[in-house]
Amino acid sequence: MSTTRLHVVPTLAEAPDPSPGATIVVLDPTWVPVPGERHDLVAARRLFGDVVERLDLFDGALELVDAWADATGIADRLTVEGVTYWFRMRETMWRWLHERLLWRHALAGVVERVSASDDITEVRIPPDEPALADVARLLWPDRVVVDGPDASETDADAEAPSPSAASRGTTVAFANPVRRVVRSLLGRSAPAATEASVITGGRAGTERARREAILADRVASIVAEPTDRVLVLTNPATHQRVGAAGGDRRDPLFGAIIPGLSRAGLPPVLLATGIDHRRDDDWRLVEADDRMLPQFLLRTRWSRSADDARAEVALTDLHAAVAAVRDAPLDVDGIDLGPEFADALLAAATRVVRTDVHMLARAERLIDELEPRAVILAQEGIRTPWLIAARRAGIPSFAVQHGVLYPGHAGYPNRWHPDRCLPTRTFLYGDFERQVLLDLGSYQPDEVETVGSPRLDLDTAPTDADGRAAERRAVRVELGVADGDRLVVISTVNLRFVQRSHFAHMLEAMLCGPLPGVHLVFKQHPGEHDDGPYRELVRGLAVAGGWTAPPISVVKDVDLYRLLRAADAHLGLLSTVLTDAVAAGTPNLIALTDRHADLLGYVEAGVARPVRSPADVRAALDDPSSTEPGARAAFLARHVRTGDASARIVASVVTLVRAPVAGGGRPRPVR
Repeated sequence: MSTTRLHVVPTLAEAPDPSPGATIVVLDPTWVPVPGERHDLVAARRLFGDVVERLDLFDGALELVDAWADATGIADRLTVEGVTYWFRMRETMWRWLHERLLWRHALAGVVERVSASDDITEVRIPPDEPALADVARLLWPDRVVVDGPDASETDADAEAPSPSAASRGTTVAFANPVRRVVRSLLGRSAPAATEASVITGGRAGTERARREAILADRVASIVAEPTDRVLVLTNPATHQRVGAAGGDRRDPLFGAIIPGLSRAGLPPVLLATGIDHRRDDDWRLVEADDRMLPQFLLRTRWSRSADDARAEVALTDLHAAVAAVRDAPLDVDGIDLGPEFADALLAAATRVVRTDVHMLARAERLIDELEPRAVILAQEGIRTPWLIAARRAGIPSFAVQHGVLYPGHAGYPNRWHPDRCLPTRTFLYGDFERQVLLDLGSYQPDEVETVGSPRLDLDTAPTDADGRAAERRAVRVELGVADGDRLVVISTVNLRFVQRSHFAHMLEAMLCGPLPGVHLVFKQHPGEHDDGPYRELVRGLAVAGGWTAPPISVVKDVDLYRLLRAADAHLGLLSTVLTDAVAAGTPNLIALTDRHADLLGYVEAGVARPVRSPADVRAALDDPSSTEPGARAAFLARHVRTGDASARIVASVVTLVRAPVAGGGRPRPVR
């Protein structure tokens, strides 16, 4: 029997010299093997690609998570201040398991490539791959070696090690370049503020005091207003450019709702999530809007030392709840990830609950002082403290749909539970989406309302042919698209483990051949914090294949609808932009390289053309008029209600805020 050593490395530059019996897996999604190159090298992207073409890991992971939850009764056990937190953690744990499913099947593919009879005697892995570590240790106990230093000792901003890794005596830490994989998995979209990013120098104390005084006066002014008001949670990190290149950056969800509330006599107070007024850039944003309060003000104005003890009580209960189910099995193709799953749930829930209990206490005090008549937010799945605080204050809460909503979406409760805490009303783009939530059984009919897309209310689409032509020319000039070239927009994804597996495989499948006369524009997700792997992968494919790489632009700060209207086609995979392209009237190409694809039935509805290869892409560009007559209107009628969505939302808010309570009269005061 021969022996084999498996070595997983982040980049090609870190691959060891060839040696007998060694197989080296390169994680870098941009690395493309060149013909004649070393035969001991394997691109992880291609291993993942083989898996996602055969297996639906999205639905598969969710089915396993839900089965584990049902078997353990975790929704009943995992309660915080009377509210079940399982549905808050469900999406996080779905992503956790999804990544390990990827590695479970990818490593099986490595063994098959080597030889079924080979004995894996050693597995060397990087120190910042916890999913790989969990699976490899269960497949090959006592044979896994972690290369490199413990990154947690050198990176103060890294997440804590996985409990499952620590329990086995080897530290698996999360560090650059893939540290943000874990942050995205656990809901962190950006690094925390550091001293280098806030006010420094001798003026620091004076300037901070000045800013705090301005904000204190702002709060006092708001409280003294002789009118009703509502609290709107807005996230400036996700604001989008509206209009031409010099246009304003506006909240895509609330940009048209906020002025409507003011006109209706419910002036909004904007709580800017993720904003720290100690940072100079953030302060400029806050200073310019006298209705805005930065999230960091919660820590300086509405925080109390007693909140620590309140959080510790919740964490004690949390630890007991998870400890009771730690031995519950979770079979993943022959390996039991149950203890690792429970440990990861405990680690993730500890971070979330500690933060949320502090946030809840601060939100309660803010609501008590500002006395808003309602709370309006998006991404309600991660805003549980605000939903609880609003309910306890006796005021309604409203959520606006923030992305594509489809059957099996892990971010929404999959069943009714007596300890759930949902918004008073959730506003949805279309009747299809409303029915999805009703079919889950967790929402009641009066808790969901079809209103349309508030983002479309901000659209600056020209109304005549000359205006449309001028807009198209302007966008192409801004992007440097050559005359005669066809502009193809590719919408990207934010989760790094999905980016380097599902998405990187799609790009290779779609772009592994010449695309003459095509300019690729990668439209980034608002949550991305670098340029991504897109340019390097496309250029690597061209070098390996011997053709000329197409011109490439990578953009984020751009009006999405303006970009789509200027495009000759949009290419997407698992992206909300597929629906945006239908709304914009852009020819839609959907990549069917993944077993989990076409979430809303775009192909069946006749609003997207399936593509599986560069030849399919070229054929679609040569024949862009393949959309079935009337298909676009029928799809939009189902998924995006026409008309003024923001006006409908404002009207619904006004009705609930000013509805009489039992016994007559206005709703009771918050205090």
